[in-house]
Amino acid sequence: MYSHEIINDKDVFIVRDHHHALLPWSIVRTKHEKAPILISLDHHTDSRPAYLNHMFHVHGEDNVNNEALRVQLASELDYSEENSVKAAIQKLRHDEHIHAATLSDVISIAFVIQLMDNTGTDSEEHKQYMEDRFGDGFPWNDDVEEPKPPFTFKVPNNRIFIIPTLCLPWCERMPHNDDCQKVLYDSVLENAFLDEKIRKGNEMAVFANIEDIEKQSYILDIDLDYFHTRKAVEPNAIEIFSRLVRNASAITIALEPSCVEKLAIEGENLSSEYLLEKIKGHIAYA
Repeated sequence: MYSHEIINDKDVFIVRDHHHALLPWSIVRTKHEKAPILISLDHHTDSRPAYLNHMFHVHGEDNVNNEALRVQLASELDYSEENSVKAAIQKLRHDEHIHAATLSDVISIAFVIQLMDNTGTDSEEHKQYMEDRFGDGFPWNDDVEEPKPPFTFKVPNNRIFIIPTLCLPWCERMPHNDDCQKVLYDSVLENAFLDEKIRKGNEMAVFANIEDIEKQSYILDIDLDYFHTRKAVEPNAIEIFSRLVRNASAITIALEPSCVEKLAIEGENLSSEYLLEKIKGHIAYA
């Protein structure tokens, strides 16, 4: 279900399917008095409700939103018992694992740096702006001003903060286009990109009583489908990623080979094997 290596004195767990990372997360959890947080680098948000697929197929469509049932399933997961965790994994499908981990106290809260959601976890001010401007339908109320920082956030019910990505922090092109996307994908390990994502994560974390996510016990989780170009794993400035590696309690890497091939930019000739070796190299020199 996973392989384990020690690279640069760091526990590195490698899984093929991302939801199998729940097992190494549970192993790490047993070494902490309190559940660590998760910092995840992923193309996707991986924020689907835990056990959703299982609840549909076993308990029927009427029960997919049955939160009491979801909590019951979560209560059956004992992170200190490997067989219990494996049984839970059999009831999970793609993108359900982070919520399963927060429900069962494997992970306290997650921060997902991702590439598919340009709004992420919405601030309360932006929610109100959207309601005031568009809530009454067309014609829209164009007199409503867009909110300005500082923003306030509520901790999501699933305890997964989604850090938004629209384009690079310094991009001034409007609208953003395919040229933006290539440069963005090339930059996902660069200092400037990760610095902005961590800043945004900390802006959200304050409302979960966390001052600095990097000063918490955390697992660094990397889904290799986060990388769409070869340049992405050959950054010019990698100090922030190296810092995330050094300070992590452990690292999990999901190979997701089919997603890597599907999401790679045409002509990049990417494979999970190639990306894995590159990331292991960065970990070794962090």
